[in-house]
Amino acid sequence: MPVSVERIGVAGVTTAFVAMTAVHLLAHVAAVVVGVQESSQSVRLTYVLGASLVAMLPVWRYTRVRMSGLIGAAVGVAGAIILKLWSGVFDADAAALLVVTPTAFATERWLADWLPETLDGTLRRRPLRSGLWGTMGLVAVVQIARLSTYIADPNFNWWLTTDHPFWARHACMTAYVYGAELQMRGELNLYHAEHYPGLCREAEPHTCVAGLTVEDPYQYPPQFLLLPRLALALTHDFETIQITWFVIQVLGFAAAGLMLARRVGGAAGATITLLMPLVYASIPALYNFQYGQFHLPTIVLAVLGMLAVESRRNVLGGGLLAAAILAKIFPAFLIVPLVLRGRWKAVGWTVAFGCGITLLALVVLGPTPFEAFWHYHLPRLQSGAAFAFEDAWPGS
Repeated sequence: MPVSVERIGVAGVTTAFVAMTAVHLLAHVAAVVVGVQESSQSVRLTYVLGASLVAMLPVWRYTRVRMSGLIGAAVGVAGAIILKLWSGVFDADAAALLVVTPTAFATERWLADWLPETLDGTLRRRPLRSGLWGTMGLVAVVQIARLSTYIADPNFNWWLTTDHPFWARHACMTAYVYGAELQMRGELNLYHAEHYPGLCREAEPHTCVAGLTVEDPYQYPPQFLLLPRLALALTHDFETIQITWFVIQVLGFAAAGLMLARRVGGAAGATITLLMPLVYASIPALYNFQYGQFHLPTIVLAVLGMLAVESRRNVLGGGLLAAAILAKIFPAFLIVPLVLRGRWKAVGWTVAFGCGITLLALVVLGPTPFEAFWHYHLPRLQSGAAFAFEDAWPGS
């Protein structure tokens, strides 16, 4: 029995977000690790948009998951051959397309089956709204495609959010990586303003991470350093870290939104699903994706954690909530409703994971970052000095 066109459409748009970013990630890995030649700008753009459109073909409503994957593999091979004939080389994007296309097709068909049946019939009942949603979905796909292309190759001067000379090439995640690098060197106070040009004009940062331009100061709790430390353990190439983090953000946000919609169910769940393209195309979300911020991932962790708790998976929920709290602190407010509802197991596992992650950070990082955080950084957070960018760059 064919799945509804509404669920195929939602699954296609969602899959497209991840598929086109995955093309860039795998192409970059193929170029860096294997040494495959990278595409020219025009070819790269063509294949990103091609992956997006291919992932949304509605014909897959009549096929099963396995058949969708096989057809996707055939399309991927055909696309790679076309690219070979066009550019004269078998480059990194062609290699990535061979992997992404069958995976995207199969995932789209599986996701269509997984989505709530409350979406069925929306096109018939609300044709105008469905048309607006389709338009918004295409806008979101184009916006994410443009941003993904820029993340993979900054020579594409596509300013989706701003063309201000100070902010256009800004990246918050440089602070995460450089903070971890300072800690690895044994820096006594990695929070000190003198390390970061964003707070001190006289700062002269030195980094061994390829492609890393130091700007913002590291502002997060010491436990958060475990994440960029893991990234640096795998690679010292900032572009690889940036592209990988971009894909993780796009995938995580899609997963959290769809899981929330499925859990809520009914008309409210369908509304959540249908509003996702609008959120993806919004300026705040694009800012987060472009700058590599951890704001949206923190919300994703908190949402997934609460969903797990609601499903009585207290261990998983406690771990996710603890990670969100130790990253940005503000999700700690979610402990209040858990206490008021008597969800003591969830509260206990959150505290346990929080203590466990902290102990792990103490073992891996040592006590020095914690001392600097408590004695230097917390007072500056309270006074606002930690965010006094205007002092170093007036008028920015």
